[in-house]
Amino acid sequence: MQQMIDSSPLRTSARRSRRIVDVIRWTLVLLAVGLTGWAFLQPGGFGVVISEQFGGDERIQAWQSIALAALAVTQIALWFLATTSLSRVLGCLAGADTFPPQAAEHAARAARLMWVALIGALLSQPIGSVLATWTRGEGERLLSLQLSTSHLAALIAVLLMGFMAQALRLAAALWQDHREIV
Repeated sequence: MQQMIDSSPLRTSARRSRRIVDVIRWTLVLLAVGLTGWAFLQPGGFGVVISEQFGGDERIQAWQSIALAALAVTQIALWFLATTSLSRVLGCLAGADTFPPQAAEHAARAARLMWVALIGALLSQPIGSVLATWTRGEGERLLSLQLSTSHLAALIAVLLMGFMAQALRLAAALWQDHREIV
């Protein structure tokens, strides 16, 4: 007689990881609210700070400040959606003795959203640099592209999430097959 495998360490780890992901999610919400509030309550100060991140300077106008804030909040929203799907994956794993098919679906959705967020992050630098320097004269405008180790780390996370979705699909199928045999 075979002994059942103890899944409690997986469930415990999933619960702990979900709590961390949920803290990240709500930190993203607070960041988005804070950025939006700062952009509307003090557009000049906010505009200079965010403009400098994209190669601009203190010559930024209010519409540019708001556009850059919208760009930043869009990025935050994309990562919020991705981490929400990740939280759901972990919730499925935390509450089950098996591998529910919903976990694989949430993981696949998280991977897709992470791809969108990564592509958005790569595109935000050229878009932001154009927005931040739009009001400059001819020859002073800027179009820049930035690649960093954080983009590489995000790419690795996206690839791992895609792999995790496939592994969870296989685990769910194997578990269903096992249940049908027994």
